Amino acid sequence: MLQFPELKIEVIGFADTREAPSSSEMTQWGLKRAMTACGNLIGKGIEAIRTTAVGRPYAPIIAREVNAETLAMMRAVWTHASDP
Repeated sequence: MLQFPELKIEVIGFADTREAPSSSEMTQWGLKRAMTACGNLIGKGIEAIRTTAVGRPYAPIIAREVNAETLAMMRAVWTHASDP
């Protein structure tokens, strides 16, 4: 990102259904994850204005079985880059 100063990053956080049973709780947990990831980028020298943290109320995967492995996959942070 330091090589591309115009690049902006949207950081999207997700939660699993056990840690956050309601959609509003999932959004809050996802936002906390995304904010942590944005903080990491800022700590590495990326300007805060170039990052946006978002929490989503749904997991990026739909698990056929709910077990430790699938729950861990639901707790994720994805990024989306855009060049204005």
